[in-house]
Amino acid sequence: MPTISRPDGTTINYEVHGSGFPLLLIAPGGVSSEIAFWRRGPIDPIRDFASDFTVIAMDQRFAGKSHAPAKAFSYEDASADQLAVSTRSGSSRKSVPGAAPRSTASITTSAS
Repeated sequence: MPTISRPDGTTINYEVHGSGFPLLLIAPGGVSSEIAFWRRGPIDPIRDFASDFTVIAMDQRFAGKSHAPAKAFSYEDASADQLAVSTRSGSSRKSVPGAAPRSTASITTSAS
């Protein structure tokens, strides 16, 4: 699994599957948003969309295989992490399907 290191020492775990227009997935769960959520549910957008899109899934800081220094959660950090992952995976344009409460960070990311 690829990772990206952030300036504050956070390491973000992410996966890239398929090819086509990029989709950055933001799993439900807020601070606990992680790739594994998609694998457990009845709908797996990683599996279902990878034949038509480049699907980028990530563990948010503090969740899954991502690690971050002990500090308060911020939407600004989450949005910057999402933008860094999408940029690292070669995506300058992307669609960001989000689920509440991550939608705020998703909207900020897609506007960046």
